[in-house]
Amino acid sequence: MTLQASGFETNHENGISNEELIRALREFAEELGRPPKFEEMNEHGEYSAHSYFRQFGSWPEAKEAAGLDPKTTTSRRISRDELVEALVELESKLGKTPSQEDMCEHGRYSHQPYYREFNSWEEALVSAGIDPEHELGIPKEELIEELQRLTGSLGKTPTWMELTEHGQFSIWPYLRAFGSWNDALRASNLAINKAHGVLDGAIDYGPNWPEQRELALERDRYVCQDCGISDDEQREAIGEGLHVHHLKKRRKFDSYKKANQLKNLISLCRSCHYVWESSTLKKKT
Repeated sequence: MTLQASGFETNHENGISNEELIRALREFAEELGRPPKFEEMNEHGEYSAHSYFRQFGSWPEAKEAAGLDPKTTTSRRISRDELVEALVELESKLGKTPSQEDMCEHGRYSHQPYYREFNSWEEALVSAGIDPEHELGIPKEELIEELQRLTGSLGKTPTWMELTEHGQFSIWPYLRAFGSWNDALRASNLAINKAHGVLDGAIDYGPNWPEQRELALERDRYVCQDCGISDDEQREAIGEGLHVHHLKKRRKFDSYKKANQLKNLISLCRSCHYVWESSTLKKKT
């Protein structure tokens, strides 16, 4: 008997039925004690998260189909004390002031409940007794000097991942001071690494990009497909909306129309976007 005859839809790209995908998702959620994030499913789940994305249209819809509340991770209001405890725990684990990306990748929670409880990430750090000033208010001259030092050490313009791994500072003070990684490189009189120098928005994605970007956001219901934060919540927290990420990089396509197909786009908040970009670079090295 075929799957269709049994009443189950099939994922035509891999032959996996909806029922099988839902079973695997529920079992993984039970193992974690909560609904998995998109990237967790992609890395550790029985099936890739992209299979769910293709079959159900978005990650929240896949979780809904499995009977999992897309916002279960934040439906219970996490207390301020629990959030502070998780920050202190992560600082001890990392041996440095944790960033939002550190919390999403290595911490007990995502960054989302911190923005519900605190006005900013810096305020959360201060409330936990952690000094955020090591990366705040750094003079541009000092940032440029560090970039140039690292360039001399590596013998080439560093990628922002190399900056994070080998430099004195993370990417964040550069984004605060210069607006983008490429602008930081330009201010330091360094050549832009065409493959890895762009974080968001500087690549020519083609004339249909604004329309496709908006369609992707609409399809994903203006919700980050990894952590679940909404476009409105991110705008309130940091003054900008959600990003739209290419699952397969634009430069790997011979045309912008293929690159900008909806199946190749996913909506992410800024923090999750940077984590995903970071993961992509790590997989290449």
